[in-house]
Amino acid sequence: MDAAAMVELALRWPRVPPQRVCEAQAPMTDNRVLIRAQRVEKMYLTTDGCAEVARRRGDPSQRVVYLEHVQAKYGGAFLLSEHDIFWMFLFS
Repeated sequence: MDAAAMVELALRWPRVPPQRVCEAQAPMTDNRVLIRAQRVEKMYLTTDGCAEVARRRGDPSQRVVYLEHVQAKYGGAFLLSEHDIFWMFLFS
């Protein structure tokens, strides 16, 4: 590895705009979901990158344009037996 070349490249690397945070919450119901063995439950969440919020505020700079990472928080209670496995996949 050529450390000097890496530093030189980093100095010319194009910068990205400041970080934006866009929070979206999945619609929840009061109904409990019973997940039986070998069953898959799917939930979909679509967001516009807070474009609508930015438009209402009159500040288009608040819209998320570049996506570096996604953080998903799950809140819920479930009981697992010793042979059960809980998997969560995030696709974008």
